[in-house]
Amino acid sequence: MLFAFLVPYRHFTLETLARGAQDFILTETSYRKVASEIGNSDDSIQRPNHSQVWNWVHLFATSSFQKLEIAIQRACMNAGVQNQLAAVGQQTCLNSINAQSMEKVRKLNSASNVLALIGLLLQTKQNLVEALQTYFAEFVQPPHSILTGRGVTLSSPQSSKHIKR
Repeated sequence: MLFAFLVPYRHFTLETLARGAQDFILTETSYRKVASEIGNSDDSIQRPNHSQVWNWVHLFATSSFQKLEIAIQRACMNAGVQNQLAAVGQQTCLNSINAQSMEKVRKLNSASNVLALIGLLLQTKQNLVEALQTYFAEFVQPPHSILTGRGVTLSSPQSSKHIKR
């Protein structure tokens, strides 16, 4: 059983994984730069390797491409924000131009679109990946980790601070 801030099978907290994935998807940067920025923060004890950041982005982008985009669009429709969906449009990841394959480009762009949609759904601009993880752990049955692709058993209730009802 895990606390809400832990991610199963990972050495870093949810906040660190979410920050790494979100920073790469939303800003023009590199895996090495994201890893060094995470390692230079005051609250970080251990610096992630650039390959770990690549893995976080890959897991999130693959999850976005396979199921998250459709699930978040449905949640937006159920929440009554369908009028604002057109304003979000199709987002593109600034780093997708460096991708080695068209599949990776599609996954990165899908992840960028998911982040825009979750910002619209939850009415937040910061910690989007963390908010999405919390949203899925709280509302999807059984709880599912978007950063590992595995089910989760939680010992504490997830925080609803990102969710406006």
